[in-house]
Amino acid sequence: MDYETISAILVGAGLGLLILRMGPWPGRAPHDAAPMALDLEAQRLRQASEVSPLPMWHTGPDGKLIWANRVYRQIADVSDTDLAFATRRPSKDGKTRVTLPRTVGDIGVDFEISTMPVTGGTAHIATEISAILKAEAARRTFVQTLSKTFADLPIALAVFDKDRRLALFNPALLDLTGLAPTFLSARPDTMSFFDQLRENRIMPEPKSYAEWRQRLADLIKAARDDRYTETWSLPNDRTYRISGRPHPDGAIAFLIEDISSEISLSRRYRAELDCMSAVLDASDKALAVFSGQGELLLTNAGYRRHWQASGRLSRTGASLADEIAGWRKLAGDSEAWQMIRNSVARTSAAGEARIDAGGKQSLDISVSWTPLPHGATLVSFSGDAQAVAAPRKARLAHIAGA
Repeated sequence: MDYETISAILVGAGLGLLILRMGPWPGRAPHDAAPMALDLEAQRLRQASEVSPLPMWHTGPDGKLIWANRVYRQIADVSDTDLAFATRRPSKDGKTRVTLPRTVGDIGVDFEISTMPVTGGTAHIATEISAILKAEAARRTFVQTLSKTFADLPIALAVFDKDRRLALFNPALLDLTGLAPTFLSARPDTMSFFDQLRENRIMPEPKSYAEWRQRLADLIKAARDDRYTETWSLPNDRTYRISGRPHPDGAIAFLIEDISSEISLSRRYRAELDCMSAVLDASDKALAVFSGQGELLLTNAGYRRHWQASGRLSRTGASLADEIAGWRKLAGDSEAWQMIRNSVARTSAAGEARIDAGGKQSLDISVSWTPLPHGATLVSFSGDAQAVAAPRKARLAHIAGA
């Protein structure tokens, strides 16, 4: 093997050795290149190729093996795969991938062979790529797992890369937006994507196109900063919630969720509460519901009217102690107040009592308390607390005057 061939192989392998020049050096006479120096240089090049961890070999014009280094010979001794034969028809880029059926020491089973033409034939260098192939396989498996996961999600997903072109989407995006698969497969940019949503009436119609484009730019910027969440009420009585999340390398993911059922349930719940409130207000009794912690949950119109003479307005969230103070102000002290307190605290069961607040006039108030589910307690009053309050105030004034 000549010096030029060895030099080409070593340079292709990335080894930083001197390149042997065939012929006189500029400015020097031919007789300066002593044969001994040439032999020494050739010996050094051979030694470098022998200690190289990469398989290297040289084939002639007919494709037959002319020379090979130690690693190549080591592989050939234990493997049925002929690396020289595998490179007889290299790919257009001069690289061929070969998988060996077994390993030798720390030599991997997968190689990528680079082929370069040299004087008198072709030089070949094999690079071990087992770790690269394993990483590629792991990446493909991970992407497939994500794709299967995204495919089952009811939430539409659209991921745009750092160039703001659609890089990934799931089937739910087709279902929720009605966008054509061909349009999405063409990898539209964010502006085109949201423009098409507007055309499909998936986004609220803007008053002006200029405002719409500015709003869209603001939307993308907010998603990049992880602060974009919006609810879209659509003409077909559907409601979508869209949010934007930043991803590594400048990518942005948009999530579109159909929350129509959630909104409808919330509206029905509100309507039921309004209906229940109307039913309670129609009762001729004064009703109040307390939580297990003694917090006033709701009252009806009769309760607010019944106790308004106490000088305080009962409101949701008030404490049982505050309400009892108001009752005591109009109706005076009564064992019923402690009994109600015990019932709310779940230390006693349901009960009822009569509060004699009218003195000789025998004006009284009937009160009952009933445990409700989830630790709540219903307190019900009958009788006119304001009518009771008048003689009580007069009696207190008489006592004070005496």
